[in-house]
Amino acid sequence: MTDQESTSRLNMLLPTATWMDILGWLAHPSLEKDDQMRGWEHIHDTVRFVSKDLYLVSMHLLRSRYLDSYERLVRPPYTSDPYPVTSFSTDLSASSSSSQAPPAYSASSLPSTATSTAHISSQSMLATRSRREAHTLDLYVAAALKRELEDAESDMMIADTSMQDIFTILQPQSRLEDLVMDYGVRAKVLRRDALQTLDSRLAHLPTDEKRSRASASSELSEHADLVRPSSIQCTFTPRKATLRLPLAFGSLPPDSSFAAPRIARRNVIEVERSVQESLEDTAKALLRGLRRLHCKRHAKAGVEWYEIIAS
Repeated sequence: MTDQESTSRLNMLLPTATWMDILGWLAHPSLEKDDQMRGWEHIHDTVRFVSKDLYLVSMHLLRSRYLDSYERLVRPPYTSDPYPVTSFSTDLSASSSSSQAPPAYSASSLPSTATSTAHISSQSMLATRSRREAHTLDLYVAAALKRELEDAESDMMIADTSMQDIFTILQPQSRLEDLVMDYGVRAKVLRRDALQTLDSRLAHLPTDEKRSRASASSELSEHADLVRPSSIQCTFTPRKATLRLPLAFGSLPPDSSFAAPRIARRNVIEVERSVQESLEDTAKALLRGLRRLHCKRHAKAGVEWYEIIAS
């Protein structure tokens, strides 16, 4: 049996909570500070790349450790929520209160490695991958861990300014993208990415539930040209924000019936903002602009792009 097969078999035998307890001992608080840091370094640089399950568990532990310090560094009036939320207001009007934004993620809801965590599953942790800000948090984890390791080695290290870039541009930009996707889907300005998997699930449902979901599928299919959240990209500065979509440009290939045109992301919506404007209000302004556009979705040869019909 190969090492990969052995690891896969072990993953199937051990639940996620058990893996969390095992990895938690690599950097247990009872260890010396240097040993703790070597444990965190081993989890970040080695263990998480062994398998998908271990990657999810490792990142869950690392994010749990650094989430509090990450949120303390978020600059007002920006907000932070790198993990999925359930529901919030979908009103896109400028007068709607920004207090209806998704609540900030609380580190207290993360399970402790010292307690039983049998309710945790790989699926629940996998959901964080859909958040753009989760990637920013992961960048912060890598930078913060590197700084701690350097501080443990020597007190004479040069001050690191990498955190400044993360919280000046990357954090508000990724948070803005998450807000645009969340607000847009709930206000039916954006299309649900999960729509394509709905039909395949209907065959396994009871008749009543099948009718209900088929009705939902019919309603969603009427908006087939709505922009997919995964196609959205935002750029951000304190004074301006833009929404970008993949658009075709140039002439079509000779055999255009099979090949996709050349695609590039272009600015389709641009809004001015004040320095003190909330990200929630900026996201709503971008979506109001997108709602006024009429976009036609195209897909060919595995490539997706949009055509701006009218505004």
